Amino acid sequence: MDLKEEDILGDDIGRHWYYRSKAAALRQAVWDLRPRKILDVGAGSGFFSRHLLAHTAAQSALCVDTGYRSDAEDEVEGKKVLYRRDIGTTDCDLVLMMDVLEHVDDDRGLVKPPVERVALESLPIIDLSPFAKGGSAEARAEVGRQVRRACVDIGFFYLVGHDIPTAELDESI
Repeated sequence: MDLKEEDILGDDIGRHWYYRSKAAALRQAVWDLRPRKILDVGAGSGFFSRHLLAHTAAQSALCVDTGYRSDAEDEVEGKKVLYRRDIGTTDCDLVLMMDVLEHVDDDRGLVKPPVERVALESLPIIDLSPFAKGGSAEARAEVGRQVRRACVDIGFFYLVGHDIPTAELDESI
């Protein structure tokens, strides 16, 4: 949530139909994932992380936003919420980017640093080389299962072995 929206809505944020409906959809979407530690990129007020802390078994949230004036800490239901302008490596197991990408010119630049800092065990790395290099049908099927599992369980993943030149990727984004 944009920090400007927080200034406008104040304490009524949680009662506004838009945020209530998005929060309910988010809670339902991540319920089966059972996140423990949330990384909220472009978090603004941290509304969505705070909502998940209050309504799920998640234990902590790390809210990152370049709009913060300084680092801060808070609690929701006895669970720690950290507000930071930047982060180091993190072991968060759920990455949120709610209402963020539509507000930035360089979405790749926004997404890349936090993804690079998420602990590797939290971020599925999927090797597409069985497709790029003519692997067996079973190897390709296993890649398909990994992609499906990452999409259903986590929501995103990192691809390697795709043989797409970096220049081409840069042009596509």
